[in-house]
Amino acid sequence: MKTYTRKSISVLLALLLTFSAFGALAFPAAAEEGHYVIYTQDNDDSLIANCARRSDCDYLIDGIAWITLRTPEKTTCGDGKSANAYLDGSVATFYINLRANIYPIQYWKKVETNDGVTWQQLSAAPEDAGDYKATVHVSVEGNTYTLEKEYTIYKAAFPADATVVPPTAKEGLVYNGKLQDLVTAGSTTVGNMVYGVDGVFGTDIPQAMTVGAYLISYYVNGGNNYKDTAIQHFTVKIVADKTNLQTAIADAETYYNSIKDDYPAAAAALSTAIDAAKGVNDTELAPQTSVDAAKAALDSALQTAQTAVANQQAAQAVVDKINAIGEAVYTDASKALIDDAQAAYDALTEEQKALVTNASDLSSAKALYEQRKAEAVAAAKETLGKGIDAAEKFYDTIKNVPLLGKIAAGLGEKIDQAKALLNDANATPDDLLAFAKTLTGALSSAQDASKDIDVSDITDKPQELTDDYLLNILNAVIDLVKVLIIKIIPGIIEILK
Repeated sequence: MKTYTRKSISVLLALLLTFSAFGALAFPAAAEEGHYVIYTQDNDDSLIANCARRSDCDYLIDGIAWITLRTPEKTTCGDGKSANAYLDGSVATFYINLRANIYPIQYWKKVETNDGVTWQQLSAAPEDAGDYKATVHVSVEGNTYTLEKEYTIYKAAFPADATVVPPTAKEGLVYNGKLQDLVTAGSTTVGNMVYGVDGVFGTDIPQAMTVGAYLISYYVNGGNNYKDTAIQHFTVKIVADKTNLQTAIADAETYYNSIKDDYPAAAAALSTAIDAAKGVNDTELAPQTSVDAAKAALDSALQTAQTAVANQQAAQAVVDKINAIGEAVYTDASKALIDDAQAAYDALTEEQKALVTNASDLSSAKALYEQRKAEAVAAAKETLGKGIDAAEKFYDTIKNVPLLGKIAAGLGEKIDQAKALLNDANATPDDLLAFAKTLTGALSSAQDASKDIDVSDITDKPQELTDDYLLNILNAVIDLVKVLIIKIIPGIIEILK
């Protein structure tokens, strides 16, 4: 079989078309000469013509002819080769001998959609990378055959002279409740920079809000005609804002150091909370919720420790006041210590009262004070009672002496007051002893006033109005006058000088 090159076929077709346009050439169809040609389409891209008179067919070499649709020589973008598909084989035979009508080659681009694959017709041979299809219609002897061939133009390697500035990781990102850029944008002079976060890609700058380590991927999409660059990776971290937690830890440690020696129990509980907070603080990617919870727990532990210490301090102050009472005695000073301790104890909360280890000593001191008070009252009453007895005894000796009536009345009044005080449940020992002294003074004054008067005979005998009795009274008056003249009047004169 004779073959033709692509160039020779093209030249021949051009000549044939030209001559045919002017009517210079006219060839009879094979069928007109009694030849029976069978047309068979092979592999969608070839059409074969077989003549039944193969041995003596003057129209077909060896009784057979074929045409095949060939894909373009261009297989890679930028390779400089032709982008046109072409027909190979017995093209001239089909056109001239078989009177075939061969239409221009058409081009189609493969488009994938959600509904499947479709083919988009193009106006010219494609130059860009992609999946394509070339088709050509061949009409012969009333039938039309469509030859088609799919092909691919591949992307070229990413150009070495392109300028690519890779993106860089953002450093020191701290949670702030908002979306934050994870990278500083990269750039490229060819194609587009593509970013990925944990495997999800796009052209936007990757962002995140929550605490975590993010795997950042990036590459350059070469566009229509260049291959993508290799995917590169790096990690960007957003950490929790631990400022408040760290401040809380520092404050708690300062307070812990101030109480650990004097208040070991409260310090131990606080130390446990501090260690837990430090554990969260030392966890690089602890969630913000965990950091905030750790701070809240530490704040609560610090408040608990401060309350415990304050309670112990308040209780200890009362313990010290109770200890200061010592052995209670019936004195104003002892009573003041007891009252001060009791007032301080009453001011405590129930929780603080439970920490007063010597509260029973306060009760004992109060009881002892009341006992001492009762003893003092009893002693004072005894003293006053003795005074009353002495005063009554002397009173009885003078109450019927006419010359001592006023003295007896004054003494009797003091005795009545003393008895009333003796029966007063609210009388203090001081009140009782003071009045005992007053009563003793009144008794002494009465005794001094009556010592120059002999009242024994008057008080020992019945008082009858006899001459002797009246004489005795007269003598007593005379004696009294003497006393007044000798002792009292000179004193009055002396005073008047």
